[in-house]
Amino acid sequence: MSLKNNTEHDEKSHHHTVYQYVRNMRQLYMNLVIYGSVFLVSVIVWLSLGMGTFWPIWVLFAFVMAAIAQGASLAQLPPLEEFLPFLKKEWEAEQIKKLSPSNEPAISGFESETKE
Repeated sequence: MSLKNNTEHDEKSHHHTVYQYVRNMRQLYMNLVIYGSVFLVSVIVWLSLGMGTFWPIWVLFAFVMAAIAQGASLAQLPPLEEFLPFLKKEWEAEQIKKLSPSNEPAISGFESETKE
C-alpha cells in the first residue's frame, strides 16, 4: 500500500469516526427529549391521580442515570478523576512527593512499584 493510499484510508477512517460520533450525539439529544417528554407525562399523570407520593421522581432518576451513562460513553462528561483526584494512578506518588520532598529515594522506589 502506498503512502497516498494509506493517507486516504486514514482520512476515510477519521471521517467515519466523526460521522459515527455525530450520529451518537444526535441520538443522545433525541433521548433527552424523549426522557423529558415521558417525565412530563408522568408528572401530569401524578397530578391527575391526586398528587400522592411523588413517584415520578423514580422515572426521572432512571432517565438521569441513562443520560449520564450515554453521555459518559460519548465523552461528554468530565472524567471521574477530575472530581475524585485520588482515583488517578499518579495520586499516591504526588502525595508522597508533596508530604516528604526530602525522601527522594523512597519516592523513586514507590513510583516503580505503582507503574507495575
